[in-house]
Amino acid sequence: EKADKKAEESEEEDEEGRLFVRNLPFSCTEEEVAFFFKKFGPLSEVHLCISKMEKRPTGLAFVLYAFPRDAHKAIAAADKTYFQGRILGVTPAKARKAVFVEDNSAGAGFKSQKAKKDKDGAQAGHNWNSLFMRADAVADAVAADAGMAKGELLDHESGASMAVRLALGETHVIDRTKKALRDAGVNVSALEVTCKPKERSKRAILVKNIPHSTEEDELQSLFSRFGDVDRLVLPETRTMALVEMAEPTEARKAFKALAYSPFKTQPLFLEWAPPDIFLDSAPRRVRGGPDSSEDESDTESAPAGAKGAKVEKKDAAAKSSKGEKGEKG
Repeated sequence: EKADKKAEESEEEDEEGRLFVRNLPFSCTEEEVAFFFKKFGPLSEVHLCISKMEKRPTGLAFVLYAFPRDAHKAIAAADKTYFQGRILGVTPAKARKAVFVEDNSAGAGFKSQKAKKDKDGAQAGHNWNSLFMRADAVADAVAADAGMAKGELLDHESGASMAVRLALGETHVIDRTKKALRDAGVNVSALEVTCKPKERSKRAILVKNIPHSTEEDELQSLFSRFGDVDRLVLPETRTMALVEMAEPTEARKAFKALAYSPFKTQPLFLEWAPPDIFLDSAPRRVRGGPDSSEDESDTESAPAGAKGAKVEKKDAAAKSSKGEKGEKG
């Protein structure tokens, strides 16, 4: 009976086709882990665990297979085998428990179900045209560029046709947006392809359906809740933005949490960018001081006694240096 119970528990754990991988080299990447495990079957996701403080791999990963049977094959073939000089531990990952939030407000049943459906659909990450621009955002940009109120632009009683004005304005806004993206080191041609690319970036996210009043600092604050922002481009037209996170794991957290979430007056539309979206010349955002990052990370992770010892060593070194100067004099 105990053996049957263990078998049932193991089957429940491996029901999703999700594996827990231990003892990975700290220098390996998600791409290398994916390349190793995809020979057993098609993968849905690879998650390499990263230390929040040091931003370094922890030697752990989760591998999700499209078909659970392939996960069984991977366990049998990869457990206790060598990977880049280290012996792997490959076991079934525990099934993630679903969390249900009850909402008893009037009409909440339909609203919450629709919101969940929209958010789940947004997770696909490729539901919108890469250069999609919300009509209201285009109208805001055109009105701001013309120095007039949006109401005047949309006035159907004026001489020119509203549709013609918007069409001409949209062309102008798209051209300005493309120029701003190019100036920021973005490979705009990757956004203009007619067919959707099979591969997607693991760190860069296209952010669309944003209000025209959006500021760069607001997006920085929004995405930095999930990790370090490596690049952020917001054209002056405010019709879309491009955010690149420092780590793939942080990018996935941000995408999952923010896709179709309310931002100011409307939900955010997110899409994974093409893999070659940034040129090599594209500047990166500076994180912290030029010389402080290494010392700060060491002292923060060290216990109180170690911090004191580090300060004492610095003081001793300074006194020694002064003494040497005095002897030379």
